Amino acid sequence: MYKGKKKTVPPYSSLPYICLLSCNREYISNVFPRQPRPLYELPCWKATELLLDLLYICPIAYKQFLKSARYNHIMLLHVTIKILVNRNMCKAYATYAESLLKLYVSSGAQLYGAKYVTFNVCTKQVG
Repeated sequence: MYKGKKKTVPPYSSLPYICLLSCNREYISNVFPRQPRPLYELPCWKATELLLDLLYICPIAYKQFLKSARYNHIMLLHVTIKILVNRNMCKAYATYAESLLKLYVSSGAQLYGAKYVTFNVCTKQVG
């Protein structure tokens, strides 16, 4: 549970999505050291929770809550990371994964505006 100052629930934490994450814990493999937490605790999620969300939860859970352009954008990252975490897939599709990442960065700037593009994102395009 989130420890610290009690915060109000941010607008991105819709009740159905919180329920979707919290209520489906029984279907998450024990391979993951952490089970899904509510979205309002996102600032406190650990890397394993973010990876679980990106690789397994987001393709199903996000579709009903995001507009198609934003859902397709997150799916670019999802597919890229799926390729990169698998050694055989990474060897076979590294160039494709690189092109997906470039598309992710460029379309993110279009979707979310210039403030989305930070130094960390810009460095991914170099090379």
